[in-house]
Amino acid sequence: MEDAIKNLYRKYIKEDFPNSREMENPSVFLEAVRQQMLHCGETGSYLQLFLKSEERRLTDITYLCSCEPATNVVVEVLCDLVRGMPLEGAENLTEEPFYQIIGSREETIGMTVRGVLALLREGIARLS
Repeated sequence: MEDAIKNLYRKYIKEDFPNSREMENPSVFLEAVRQQMLHCGETGSYLQLFLKSEERRLTDITYLCSCEPATNVVVEVLCDLVRGMPLEGAENLTEEPFYQIIGSREETIGMTVRGVLALLREGIARLS
């Protein structure tokens, strides 16, 4: 695991993974179980994403996951990036902000970012 991921993962551990929690009454609930698109690991891995939307804006986003550390880091960054964003802006989010925040362009990170963005776009499509 790259130092950039280790450092962010340790930071999020100290913060008790601030975006990791179940959300009551989400506008959309998404779940990925053992899906390669998320590069989430082997058996038992999952990612649940909870989206709350009001007036075409993502007012809240949280997650629960059992994945490798890189996925936790990517999903934490996703939540911080899109919370409060208009749906159109979140739908058009690119990989670049993730790379800048994480400090890595390692291929595993890229696959995970693309998978998480695809899951987010699926959720936004359900809101429309």
